[in-house]
Amino acid sequence: MRFRILFACLAAGSIGLAGCQTTKGAGGASVPSAAASLGDCPAPSAKIATTASGCSVYREFGPKTLRSQPPPSKVFVLMHGDVSRGGGKIDYIYAVAESYAARMTAAGLDDFAIVTPARQGFSDKAGAKSSGARLKRDMYPRRVVDQSAEFLAFVRSKAPAARITVVGHSGGAAIAGVIAGEKRGLADAYVFVGTPGDVPRWRREYRTNSTWPRSLSPHAVVASTDPAARYVVITGPEDDSTPMPLAQAYADLLKAAGREVELVSLPDTTHNQLMRRGDTVREIVQAAP
Repeated sequence: MRFRILFACLAAGSIGLAGCQTTKGAGGASVPSAAASLGDCPAPSAKIATTASGCSVYREFGPKTLRSQPPPSKVFVLMHGDVSRGGGKIDYIYAVAESYAARMTAAGLDDFAIVTPARQGFSDKAGAKSSGARLKRDMYPRRVVDQSAEFLAFVRSKAPAARITVVGHSGGAAIAGVIAGEKRGLADAYVFVGTPGDVPRWRREYRTNSTWPRSLSPHAVVASTDPAARYVVITGPEDDSTPMPLAQAYADLLKAAGREVELVSLPDTTHNQLMRRGDTVREIVQAAP
């Protein structure tokens, strides 16, 4: 594992119902079915993926989409955080995706799609909402993780030959880490930005001993992560939401399991700023060459 301190910054779609039957994809995850009705998942400004666990609204950014022919050779799936101060509105991740797409295009990339799904129960300011209840505590139980995993299986079904990179921020990184340990084959690389890593420890040591007994945790499934995938853990000493020792410990666990992992520390960067740094974009692109 390489630990690097980076100082320099690199410098809406229409409604569509995806899928009609449930099949088993890579890692045993269910790919799109008609289990949830369109009415369960209002999406005035987004697209819809319907899976066995419900429906997930999503938006796409970049020169290609999941429906492009031929499909994109690279797909970046951005999994938003818990947005505890945003009323469950995930629009910040749209701004991040738009910025990433512009940076990647400016760097000469033209065969990619960026996908931003809403986690279970989350919505955007335009009214697009994924099915299910938005939890306000104990936020990563089995049903939440499964719905996100099935969305990734949907992405894989649309672009089976693509290099898929999952970029999880904060709580999205926690969910992505559990998926990485439970569902091999859904992604080729994982970038964990501001990850809690060990959810019980995070709640116990950094969240006034507020336990989340139902939430799954990435640290518990490190041993079953895909040895062929690449892993990047991005943190910073100014992150006071998911402090740096948590990311360091999680990267150490991945290294101990024999995984290819890079730990990146970004100075003078808060928890929410970690996703917006040019260095983060560069790491994401390099994770899936």
